[in-house]
Amino acid sequence: MTHSWSLAGEVDQLLTVISEHGRLDEINVLPLVAVAQETLPAGMIPGDLELIGDDSLTGKMTQLAEIEDVISEFRSGDWITYRGRCGSNFRERLESDDQDVLRGLAWDCLIEFGCVLGADGIFPAVNAESRYLRVPRAPWMMRLDEIGDKRAVYGMYSMYYRSLQERKLLTSDQLLNDFLNYLEGFTWNHRRLQDGYDLVFVDEFHLFNTLERHSLRYLSRDVDSYPRIFMAMDPRQSPWDVYFEGENAESTSRLGPPDDDNEVKTVDIPTVHRSSPQILDLIKHVHLDWANLNLDEDWQYSISAVESLASPGPKPALFLSDSFADEETAIAKALSETYSQGHTGARIALAILDEDSMSRYRPLIERIGKSGTYRVIPITSRESTGVLQYNHRGIVIGPAEYLAGLQFDTVLVAGLPQISVNVPNQGVRRRGALSLLYLAISRASREVRLFSSEDYAGLPEVLARARDEGVLGVFRV
Repeated sequence: MTHSWSLAGEVDQLLTVISEHGRLDEINVLPLVAVAQETLPAGMIPGDLELIGDDSLTGKMTQLAEIEDVISEFRSGDWITYRGRCGSNFRERLESDDQDVLRGLAWDCLIEFGCVLGADGIFPAVNAESRYLRVPRAPWMMRLDEIGDKRAVYGMYSMYYRSLQERKLLTSDQLLNDFLNYLEGFTWNHRRLQDGYDLVFVDEFHLFNTLERHSLRYLSRDVDSYPRIFMAMDPRQSPWDVYFEGENAESTSRLGPPDDDNEVKTVDIPTVHRSSPQILDLIKHVHLDWANLNLDEDWQYSISAVESLASPGPKPALFLSDSFADEETAIAKALSETYSQGHTGARIALAILDEDSMSRYRPLIERIGKSGTYRVIPITSRESTGVLQYNHRGIVIGPAEYLAGLQFDTVLVAGLPQISVNVPNQGVRRRGALSLLYLAISRASREVRLFSSEDYAGLPEVLARARDEGVLGVFRV
C-alpha cells in the first residue's frame, strides 16, 4: 500500500530486482485509492464523476490548490459576516498576508473537510451546520476555539463542496469515505475471506490521513486475530515537506512541519511504572486491535514493546447490565467499594466516554454528591482540572477527554458509545470513541472497571475481543 503511483512503481521494480523467481504475482503493489477503485462494486461510483488526481498524492495537491482559492474568495466576500464571532487565533490565520500561514490553513481545512465533515457524512443541507457544531473535537483535529470559527470553516466547506458538485468532481477523501463505509458492511465482511490480503505493508505511513489509516484494518483476510499490518514511516518527514515542497510554516495540524532541528533522536524506554501489568495488557490490546489508527499518538502514551514494573493489580473488568438502571446500580456499588478502601488525594475517577451522554448520568452524579458519603469533584473542561490541587480527597467525575494528563488509582469508565455498530459514516465516531477509551484506561494505575448496558452500547467489539484474549473480565450484573 502506497500513497502514490510513482512510489508504487518504485516498490514494484525493487521487488522484481530482489526476487529470485521473476515477477511476484502474489504481491499487489497499489496506492490505496486504486485498491478502493478495484474493490468497490461496479456502479457504486457514478460514471459522470471525475476523480481528482490518480492517487492520494496528486489528489491532495489539487485539492489544496482548490481550497486556497476558496479561502481567498471567502476572505474577500463572506468573511466579514463571520469575523466578529471568531477567535483571535483563527482571525489571525485567515487574515494573514504570509502565504505559508495561508497554506497551513488550507492544509488544516483539507483534513477538516475530508476527515471530519465528509467522514461524518455532513454535506451542505438543512441542519448540516448544526450537526457539525455538535461534533466532539479530538487532539488531531484543526484548532477551532470558538463556535464562530466552526461556522466560518463550515461556510468555506459549503463553497468548496458546491464547487466540486457543479463540476462533477470527486475527491480521493470522498472516495475513501465511501470505501470505508463499504468495508464496514456485510458484503465486504463476506468477501474479505477470499479477496482480503494475508499481509498488508504500508509505505510512508506518515502521509496517510486519519480516514486512510482507518480503512487499512479492514483489508486483511483474517477476522479472528489482530490485523497483520506492517507500517513504515519517516519521523523526519512531514506531509508539509511533500505537499508544500519543503517550505516552512506554522500549521496547527498534527501533520504540521517538522522542527528546525533535523536531527532525529530515538529514546526507547522499555519499562513503565504508571500502570499495572494487567492494565497495560488491556491498553496494548486496544492499540494492537487498531494499530493503524496510532491511538497512542493522541495522548502521548506510547506502549510499543514496553513492560510494566508496577505492582500487579486486578484484571480490568466490564460489568454488563440488561438496563441502564441496573448499570447505575453497578456504578454506585463500585464507587462505594473503591471509596471505602481508604483512597485519598482524589485518586478515583468516573470517566464518561461519550460527552453527549453526560446528561444521562447527571441524576446519578447528583445522588452521589448529595449522599454525604463522597466528595464529588466535577470536571467540565481541561482548565477546571486545576481545582484538583485544592481537593485532596474525593471522586473526580467528568468527560474522559478532560482527564488527559491526570492519573488515578482506580478509573471507572461509563458512557461507552456504540462503536461496534455498522452504520454509514461510523468511522470518524469509532476513531474518536477508541481514542477516548484508550485515554480513559491509561489514566488508571491499579484498577479499571468499565460499565455498559444493553440499552445503549452493549459489549463493543473491541472489548469482546479483549475478553477473548484474556485481558478483560466480562460479568453480567
